[in-house]
Amino acid sequence: MKANEDKLLEKLVDNMMQDSVLEDPSADFTAKVMSHVLKAKKSNIYVYKPLISKPVFVLILGCFIGLFIYLFINRETQTNSWVDDLNFKTVYYNYAISLFNFSKITIYSVILATFFLFIQILFLRKHFYQQYHK
Repeated sequence: MKANEDKLLEKLVDNMMQDSVLEDPSADFTAKVMSHVLKAKKSNIYVYKPLISKPVFVLILGCFIGLFIYLFINRETQTNSWVDDLNFKTVYYNYAISLFNFSKITIYSVILATFFLFIQILFLRKHFYQQYHK
């Protein structure tokens, strides 16, 4: 049955092809197609623009450097200050150590989880970089 349908379709196609004229493309068909391809290639769909441009980064860096130079040049030594009277060591030793007393297993697991998190970040960064540049 299938072979019979195939023969009928083949006869139909042969009859249609006899009536049609073979069309030739124009001489500059390839040049026209390639010009359209090159135009489509040159159009940028997405142009990356950083949130903070380089001049702004340079300005921020310059402000920080200027601030540090200003503070270094205009520093004044104080002989007596209210900050000197504060004693944070007793507060630290009395309260902070008793609040944050972790076992070695907890510390090792947090360190290991952090290590694996950094490894995962590296793999994801590589994956998205490859996906973006395809």
